[in-house]
Amino acid sequence: MDRVKEVSRDKSKTLERRVRIEIPTDMELSEEEMKTIVEATENEIIDVIRDAQAQQLAAKAEANEVSVGVVVSKSF
Repeated sequence: MDRVKEVSRDKSKTLERRVRIEIPTDMELSEEEMKTIVEATENEIIDVIRDAQAQQLAAKAEANEVSVGVVVSKSF
């Protein structure tokens, strides 16, 4: 069901994961409503990633280390 792939490039790692969202057929959602559900799910994932990044950056700042930025992107 889920496929996880990890790729290393220049000390950075990219984690790709496909998430399957199952919606009961009797709900009869429009395409726009389904898109809204997917975007809400993606936003929750992005929030978790940003929280983790903030914690890592705070720990690095305490240790006087160089901070690294991470970009999160999504596509439909």
